Amino acid sequence: MIQERKQQGWHLFTSSAKTGMNVEKAFVKLASLAAQ
Repeated sequence: MIQERKQQGWHLFTSSAKTGMNVEKAFVKLASLAAQ
């Protein structure tokens, strides 16, 4: 039970980290577009 919870939390962490990177890339793109 605890192990399952840990795995779920880790999956959530890695997926949110990936999403965060994508958001950061999109933000940089947006900023460069706004700078033009």
